[in-house]
Amino acid sequence: MPRMLGRLDARALVLEYRPGTRVSGHRPWIFDARFAGLLARQVAKLHARGVVHLDLSHRSNIGADPGGEPLIFDLGAALCLRPGKALGRGLLRALARAD
Repeated sequence: MPRMLGRLDARALVLEYRPGTRVSGHRPWIFDARFAGLLARQVAKLHARGVVHLDLSHRSNIGADPGGEPLIFDLGAALCLRPGKALGRGLLRALARAD
């Protein structure tokens, strides 16, 4: 996850730049069992923070940094829920299945 550096205005966030390569049909060697395990842990961390991406089925939203670690791109469809509240936990569990 990129770190939030601040807000540009009421509707725009400023996120850190994370260099990387998108996983696509042109780069199948990036996605192996090791990478899949690391990605699963990254998605679990995302969910632990109450965030669901909702568009990870598109390979263009998954990438690898120069060291081969997974990156998650395009949080435009993501939702941030409150896992400390019963409704947030329920929605998070249900929506996390889509990720």
